[in-house]
Amino acid sequence: MSRKVFISFLGITNYDPIIYLPSGGNLMDYQPIRFVQEATIQTYCKDFRASDKILIFTTQSALKNWHDGEHYSNKSKKNEWHEGLKTRLEKLNLSVPCIHVDILEGKEAKDIWKNFETIFQQLESRDELIFDITHSFRSIPMLNMVLMNYAKLLKEVSVSGIYYGAFEAKTMIEEKEVAPIWDVSAFSKIQDWTNNANIFLKTGNAKSLVAQIATEPYHQLKNYLLNFSQYNLVNRGMDIYRGTDMTELSQRLGSPIEDSDPAMSALKPILEKIKTEFDNYQNNSVYNGFVSVKWCIQNGLFQQAATLLEEFITTFMMLEVGESVEDIQNKDKRSTVSAALTLTNDAKFEYVRVPERYEIDGKRITAQSVEDKTKFRMWQQAILPAIRAYRYKKELGNLAASIKQSIRNDMAHAGFNKDARSYAALEESLKKRYNETKKLIFKIKAIRLPELLP
Repeated sequence: MSRKVFISFLGITNYDPIIYLPSGGNLMDYQPIRFVQEATIQTYCKDFRASDKILIFTTQSALKNWHDGEHYSNKSKKNEWHEGLKTRLEKLNLSVPCIHVDILEGKEAKDIWKNFETIFQQLESRDELIFDITHSFRSIPMLNMVLMNYAKLLKEVSVSGIYYGAFEAKTMIEEKEVAPIWDVSAFSKIQDWTNNANIFLKTGNAKSLVAQIATEPYHQLKNYLLNFSQYNLVNRGMDIYRGTDMTELSQRLGSPIEDSDPAMSALKPILEKIKTEFDNYQNNSVYNGFVSVKWCIQNGLFQQAATLLEEFITTFMMLEVGESVEDIQNKDKRSTVSAALTLTNDAKFEYVRVPERYEIDGKRITAQSVEDKTKFRMWQQAILPAIRAYRYKKELGNLAASIKQSIRNDMAHAGFNKDARSYAALEESLKKRYNETKKLIFKIKAIRLPELLP
């Protein structure tokens, strides 16, 4: 089980006593205190075990608030409020150790980095962190946010709460002076949404974004987003052609869920940015393949992009000469159309061989297989003239051939050839072929495929 760690910073102010009241807390359960940490620890560390830890970071100047002392100029209060935070926490009879850790004043840049290192070293792998940022000073607020991201990556920590005792927002409740404790955990959530969305938009991998969505109000997007990512990562052509998950994503992302959580409000622009990636998809459209090619190129998925581009040119050709959606899934028909499209010498085209009746042996060659091959050869003999007569056959064929020869084969064989191309050369060639496809599709069908981002 992961360890829970409470982190707070102690300032140098001679704090005045007030009731710090957490959201949803019962006023009767809280008394006036000088240190907000008493209230946040009392509320959010109830289930801490001996193996967990409470860390209070203090500068040399702040030690006066850690140890007992007389800090009030108002002598009438000094006996009542002279106890330091150390004593106050001891009186809570916690089962978890409360440790104070020295940090530097932060007057120089090198001090900030030293403090960063000091705090980071206190953390262990997979810690669950709770922050009280009420008395953060100077560079600490920025340091906290950077530290959270840094530790999430290197130590796989999670942040379960960030709290701020808003003394400046104090008010009178039942004739008592009360300051609310605000839950600002949304800051960490927004960090995660931003990072995970950026990973998805830059790499095409939705795994981390899906993991976060699974526990949020947008959990219904999880399967659609994961499916989209996987379709492109492993080239699921028919799923891309159908476009169901992508059009559903576009629709759902265009209707954001209303939620009072401020993190959800801040999330809307992020979701809108993600949505733009799905706006060009349609239900049951060959053009979805080219939209995915663009996506793969922009996310560095070059082998997927090359495969999808060549295969969807074949698919486009099949549909243009009247083949059905069921036909585009037929491996043998696809091979025939691909060969007919890319061969410049029709004499080199090889028709399927139909066995003679006398060759039937009942095992490898049956009467049914002879009939099937006969029908398929007849289909070949009918489809080849249609492809040859197609007005843009030569342009499509040259494009498909160039993709296969200059890109797809190179990557499929891991560059084990004399003319192996570099990453940059493959990227440039893919972009060029996509743009050529884009122009040709517009020329043939007046359909505008999306632009490649620079």
